Amino acid sequence: MRARALFHVDSSQVALGEVELPARGPRDVLVRVIASAISPGTERLIFKGDVPETAPLDISISELGGTFRYPFRYGYAVVGEVMEAAEPEIVGQRVFAFHPHQDLILMPAEHLQILPDEVPPERALFLPSMETAVSLIQDAVPLLGERAVIFGQGVVGLLTLGILARIGLSDLVAVDPIALRRQWSMDFGARMALDPDEFLQRQEKILSDEEGYDLAFELSGRPEVLNDAVRSVGMDGRIVAGSWYGTRSAPIALGMEFHRRRQRLLASQVSTIGSPLQLRWSKSRRMALAFEWLERLRPERLITHRFPFDQCQSAFECLSGGTHDALQILLEY
Repeated sequence: MRARALFHVDSSQVALGEVELPARGPRDVLVRVIASAISPGTERLIFKGDVPETAPLDISISELGGTFRYPFRYGYAVVGEVMEAAEPEIVGQRVFAFHPHQDLILMPAEHLQILPDEVPPERALFLPSMETAVSLIQDAVPLLGERAVIFGQGVVGLLTLGILARIGLSDLVAVDPIALRRQWSMDFGARMALDPDEFLQRQEKILSDEEGYDLAFELSGRPEVLNDAVRSVGMDGRIVAGSWYGTRSAPIALGMEFHRRRQRLLASQVSTIGSPLQLRWSKSRRMALAFEWLERLRPERLITHRFPFDQCQSAFECLSGGTHDALQILLEY
């Protein structure tokens, strides 16, 4: 049996091709894909070719073997309907899978997340982004009454903000250059949403009157924004770098402010769980928490564009072209 799959064939170029599915084993499940989500951050970076070609595609998703050497498949958020399985009771059920964009997939049953009846497929497509937001917050360990600022209000930034807005911070500010995203920030619970220039004007007052923010998240995907994060936090403040920059870099000023304020810079990455939590937080426990927050925040409202699978090139061009009204883009099969 053959399936249609999306391949990255060159920088800024994707195309559909075919892959041969192996014979179904006793634990394998055949799934007809309904839709897949394009990661607004990681897949934009990959489409533009800003990744090292020798790097592994992913260290935690078995379906993403190989490297970024063209041609390769990528993607990690699909929902579909079970067509064939050894357990007849799951045939017809809807499932989520960490898998590249493809119209038919064959996976071991234990790698699939069966969707509860009350979870719409479109909501489930936000599971990887929500798991990332959960991971960011678990690494940051925000405290009751702290002041926090988030740089970058794409999907992950908004979901992170949505959780933080519900855990008792005294101040929560979003920073993003795009007006529509700032409006979404307010809808998700920010106390204030500012463009970068407005924030620079405000932060001098914050640093003088309130000793800076306790916590900053850099989620913009732009390494130079780490400088704004360093300037924004006060004594012993934490800076969580959640963006993946690929091959891009920028000079980061770790001079007087960073040194004298004893700031802490932390890399957060969803593929692994931070060491203080590893003994108690299994992958399944964190996924259950992510599902809970999907229900609370209902992020399917962030879907702004839908493209048929055979218009995948247009979908990625929409993502990479800096369209200001684009948040979450779906491919439909």
